[in-house]
Amino acid sequence: TYEDGQKCWFDEMLIEVTNNCNLFFMFDFVMQVLCDGSLSKHFENGEYIYNFLITITTSTAVIGSALGLQDGATSVLRGFAIFRLWLVCKYGILKPVWLMLV
Repeated sequence: TYEDGQKCWFDEMLIEVTNNCNLFFMFDFVMQVLCDGSLSKHFENGEYIYNFLITITTSTAVIGSALGLQDGATSVLRGFAIFRLWLVCKYGILKPVWLMLV
């Protein structure tokens, strides 16, 4: 957002991308639980708990936007999606960083 209160041209696009990614991760969560057989089996893995907390937080932002909250009020909750990048460290070139954190 600019100083005069005008939105940047890509603000709406970024919000839509975040919302669509969140829908994907909600679907992913539901499918993983169905494949694992139960919530207790699913949450035996700490990585899944981490993903669940991020998904619930970003879902709260999507629900808040749908209920009419301004985008500024939900931006912090949507920002939690950035923490998914920590999992990229687990599988990518930054694997030594992941191993130091775990």
